[in-house]
Amino acid sequence: DGVRVPMYVLVSSRTSKPGPLVVYPHGGPWAEVADSWSPILLLLTSLGYHVVAPNFRGSTGYGERFRKLDLGDPGGGDLEDVVYATRWAIDNGIADPGRVAIVGYSYGGYMTFMAMVKYPELWRCGVAGAGVTDWVEDYELADAYFKRYDEILFAGRKELFVERSPITYVHNLRSPICIVHPQNDSRCPLRPIMKFVYKLMELGKPFELHVIPDIGHAISLDSEALSMYLLYATMFLRKHLA
Repeated sequence: DGVRVPMYVLVSSRTSKPGPLVVYPHGGPWAEVADSWSPILLLLTSLGYHVVAPNFRGSTGYGERFRKLDLGDPGGGDLEDVVYATRWAIDNGIADPGRVAIVGYSYGGYMTFMAMVKYPELWRCGVAGAGVTDWVEDYELADAYFKRYDEILFAGRKELFVERSPITYVHNLRSPICIVHPQNDSRCPLRPIMKFVYKLMELGKPFELHVIPDIGHAISLDSEALSMYLLYATMFLRKHLA
């Protein structure tokens, strides 16, 4: 739609082109993939995966107008940006189209869920960490702070909660998904995740579930929990993507 979307492209020296690709949508959404050291991006490239990390609309660092482009449209234009970045990597000979994964945490986990159920043909597998699967229930369980957060993100358009919830499209999932979630997450509560998992079970969809005990949403503040998340993610990628 004419929006210019910046992105980082990391080509691993440990594999050929085209090769296995990991698409990395960041959390937030009001955050960014910065020109700085990143444990997950370093780990992925050192293991032999090419990586594209788009700073989709809503990202910080590109001005207030760009940051506000996702207000009232989460899981809409920002998801299209991630999909476009993926197809760019395929079209430009970086990614083997049969070996593409998506990995994200927090809002990136939500984007992973949405990408896998809205564009199931693109992915060999995906890893969703601490994401939202049901905005309706997430809002009901939220405290006053996060209720206001959701209202700002959706620009008051609560009628979009169902349309932009991954659980609405769970039947579309084709590829294996690894779900990693903190047990005590107050931002993205575990209960809607379990409902999503039960739906996967009923539909016979392939998945892994890992609940990290005694930890809240901000996994980066706990080195052991972060290590567990990275271990689950990379072992899953090794099984399905390598």
